[in-house]
Amino acid sequence: MKKIVAVAAVILWAVAIIQGIGMFDGSKEEEVILAFHSMSMAEENSIIHSYGKYKGDYLTVEEQKILLKNMADALGIVDNFTLEESRDQYGRKVTLLMDGKEADTKLEFITNEKEADGNAFQVDQYLKAELQIQNSIESAFYYDDTIKMLMERYSDTSQTNININGQYTGKLGTEQKDAITMELLEKLEAEIVAEHREDSYVVYAYTPLIEEYKTVGKDKINLTVAIIYNEETDVTEVLLATPLLNQDF
Repeated sequence: MKKIVAVAAVILWAVAIIQGIGMFDGSKEEEVILAFHSMSMAEENSIIHSYGKYKGDYLTVEEQKILLKNMADALGIVDNFTLEESRDQYGRKVTLLMDGKEADTKLEFITNEKEADGNAFQVDQYLKAELQIQNSIESAFYYDDTIKMLMERYSDTSQTNININGQYTGKLGTEQKDAITMELLEKLEAEIVAEHREDSYVVYAYTPLIEEYKTVGKDKINLTVAIIYNEETDVTEVLLATPLLNQDF
């Protein structure tokens, strides 16, 4: 299953990035939501990922915790969260976690340290945010705007993705996967840019309904459709991501 992520990662590092995902106006956002709802899937969830290099000065652990608390507060999280600190051979990580009734939130401040000249160390700091929203895709676009605003406050290189997940019971054949993909792309007025439909089923496309995009050569990409079967649960997941898939399996 991780082949999907590998393909997405190759494209992600190859593109000339046009920043941001805050790309919908109200009517276009509604079209995306209605297109996914119309597929009559058993369950619909959404995940927002954002990652970027911290642009400020070096922060101590306590300062990192304060920054994460401020970010959480902007997302409406003021209590019932945990703060954890961990360290490995590459550096340290401060993580703020909250398991909510409808959404799970993880905010991380990552400090990477590596030896440079002599006894000196090169220190790079990164911010990471992830929201997993249960049984709703409408609220994903609201939180996407908030996270994008927060990340741009602290990072000049932030990248944000929305992954919308739907489920069908049982294993789908190739023809069924093709039908689902083409129906979604047709509803979103999207044209296929690249595709892999053998070991891993993933299709990259471009739609004018979404203003922001990434470029690969001369091609624009702002939609990814991936279909994955989970043998343990006997469920087929359909993922619609903008602009690229950013989820591990």
